[in-house]
Amino acid sequence: KVANSSDKLVALKAYRRAQGLCYVCAEKWSPTHKCSGSVQLHAVQELFSVLAADVSEGEQDADSISSLMAISLQAIQGTVSAHTLRLQGSIQGFDVLILVDSGSSCSFLSSVVLPHLTGVKSLLTPVQVKVANGAVLSCTSELPAAKWEVQGHQFSTDFKLLPLDNYDMILGMDWLEKYSPMDINWQAKTIQFGLLDKSVELKGVVPELDKCDLVSIHQLQLLHNQGAVESLVQLTASDGSSSSQNVPSSIQSILDEFADIFNEPDGLPPSRSYDHTIPSWLRSRRLTLFHDHPVLGAGRYRPFAALWSMRMSPPSRWSMCTVHAARSWCR
Repeated sequence: KVANSSDKLVALKAYRRAQGLCYVCAEKWSPTHKCSGSVQLHAVQELFSVLAADVSEGEQDADSISSLMAISLQAIQGTVSAHTLRLQGSIQGFDVLILVDSGSSCSFLSSVVLPHLTGVKSLLTPVQVKVANGAVLSCTSELPAAKWEVQGHQFSTDFKLLPLDNYDMILGMDWLEKYSPMDINWQAKTIQFGLLDKSVELKGVVPELDKCDLVSIHQLQLLHNQGAVESLVQLTASDGSSSSQNVPSSIQSILDEFADIFNEPDGLPPSRSYDHTIPSWLRSRRLTLFHDHPVLGAGRYRPFAALWSMRMSPPSRWSMCTVHAARSWCR
């Protein structure tokens, strides 16, 4: 593959040399050859094709570069830092959490709010968006000239839709450059700029960790329906003392009598002189689905308990056996 125009000219020169043609005029070459004052049309067409191909490749490279957008890692992960500015706004009547992000090349909308929006269009060619950590996301739809509002001020922005989980809207460099110059106070979380020949100041969302407002069950249900509830945590006051459950006296007496058995173990069991094992039954045995004994089959007696006991079996090994007890039916 030829990379640039100079390499293409070298290839054209080699082709003419192999065909026995002049490098310049593309006529039949001989030791006594001299180029004429006029150049043949096919030679000019070959040169134009070389230059046109080089220009078209340059345009394709520019298109591929322009189609690659960027988004910051904070917009993907939802992290909050000292230089993070968040706003609370709405688009088409739906409340959104906005991140003002200078690390994003353009403005984005989360695909989570897609069911609440109208006017979304599909892109003819997907756009690749590169994240700061190296990952690449694919954008297939956009919302052009979208009207949105924040703190009583209306704006119109072109948005690309991406699968974002932490923010509903990302205001990138296209929005920041449109309303530049700006004055940002990171400590107070405010941004000030000019809009329609007047000064506008937007106040960012400041996390209030020292207080927590009460909400009713209806407000909580409304927030849940809007997808505004991230997690639900229940906090209860504790006096530090462990509360014990009320145990019936009959059971408590048994627990006290056998305290060494029912106490919570704090280590490994004590070593014993025998290691008890259950020998495996190597031969298969058919499951009996009927009563073998005629008395049991008559319904006068039935096995009602299976008691496990240990017995000594040669050679000096303990094995486990089952003892069946029977009880007469009361008639």
